[in-house]
Amino acid sequence: MDIDSVASKPPGEEKEEGAKNESERIDEAGINPAKVETDITPAKIETDISLGKVETDVAPAKAEVQARPQLKSLCEDMDGPGLRKFLSGNKKDSSALRAELPAALKCAIDPARIVLNALEGYHSSDPTPTQGDKKEAGTIANRRSCVLLLEALEEVLGSDNRVLPSNIKETAKQVSDQWKTKMNLSTDADAASGFSLDAHSFLQLVATFGLASEYEDSELCKIVISAARRKQLPGICRSLGLAAKIPDVIEMLIKDGKQIEALSFASEFSLLDRFQPVPLLKSYLKESRKSAQATLKGGNNSSAAQNDATNKELAALKVVLKHIDEYKLETQYPSINLQKRVAQLEKAKLERKRTSSAAKVSQAKKPRANDIAPVAFSGSVPSSDRPAYRPSDAVAPFGGVGVPSYGLGSQPGYDRPPHGGFGATFVGNIGSVSLPRPYIHPADGLGSSLYGSSAYTNPSPSYGGYQFGAALGRSAYQGPYLR
Repeated sequence: MDIDSVASKPPGEEKEEGAKNESERIDEAGINPAKVETDITPAKIETDISLGKVETDVAPAKAEVQARPQLKSLCEDMDGPGLRKFLSGNKKDSSALRAELPAALKCAIDPARIVLNALEGYHSSDPTPTQGDKKEAGTIANRRSCVLLLEALEEVLGSDNRVLPSNIKETAKQVSDQWKTKMNLSTDADAASGFSLDAHSFLQLVATFGLASEYEDSELCKIVISAARRKQLPGICRSLGLAAKIPDVIEMLIKDGKQIEALSFASEFSLLDRFQPVPLLKSYLKESRKSAQATLKGGNNSSAAQNDATNKELAALKVVLKHIDEYKLETQYPSINLQKRVAQLEKAKLERKRTSSAAKVSQAKKPRANDIAPVAFSGSVPSSDRPAYRPSDAVAPFGGVGVPSYGLGSQPGYDRPPHGGFGATFVGNIGSVSLPRPYIHPADGLGSSLYGSSAYTNPSPSYGGYQFGAALGRSAYQGPYLR
């Protein structure tokens, strides 16, 4: 075909020939446009998906959690203090509240403002929670509630291109400065263990309102060390823009003996090649054993000190075993010896418990003296002076006015000590109690003490048929018994 013949073809004919060639090219690819269905409806697509004709990797949309009416009402009313108190009083339901809070805050006219209003009670306490959980009520519950609100607000505001009004940021900066001033990490026991709630709260506040540029990175890193054990900290560090400083943070954690926290940060920021897990775990276990020995020595190897030391070492061993499994380190750090040590410590702990229980049972079975023991004569009356009962001296059991003496002969009188009543000591669980002299009271008209009366000190040779006559007087004894 020469050039002149091609050029002489009408434009329409040339377009039809091009379309025909294109149609043939598509057919050669195995697709016939004429046979492609054009009647595509949502129902058709759903049917094809269910039959497996269409593959899709699109995940279903996540349903938004609905907030409970109380939360929605508090947010709609912009009641920040009420919202904080509601969270503090429902601490046991914190997991569900954490999921519902973002949806509830969206119901507020100004989510950032209501959260700032709630933060004003961070250092206050609420002695009357709306529900149980009284143990958690107070300052700690308020602070945890504030952290919960800050986390929810961060989700509502989003992580990209976060723009807040200048007055909101200024107020947030004032609050953060106030918290920082009151935060004394040097005296905070939780800060020493890397579990400071105040440090966590401050860092979350700075991250949520985008205030990281207001503070030095080195200053923020020191505060991170004080709350490194809290699982939210790696994410907070990302929000604060401290990713480049994390190697320094890990070095400081290792220096402070927080090897497990260092391992967590190294894993979160993909730094395990630089900070290898096995040396960190071995170092952690070594330090834990030293701490257990110090506890044992400080408690003079007492039973309580042994239990404390055992618990410390057991906890450390279980943490190491957990990380060996989590990071797949069995080939590098075999766990068999660690498991044997765990079994050994648990066995020793169980034996101590059994021994203690057996000792308590034995103590409970010992005979216990009565509260009042039999009378024991004190030294005030020598044994040689105590009257002795002689069967030959037995007398008739009855006697009185008009009663014969039954032919009994004269009876020697009992020799009584020249003093009053016997001094007696009662011995029992309540201790020794000496009875006072006037324990045996004289009767009216009898003169001195009964045992010390002249009638009994020097009795007559014969009782005369037990007619208590001159010595005691008829009105003293015979009157009541002869009615």
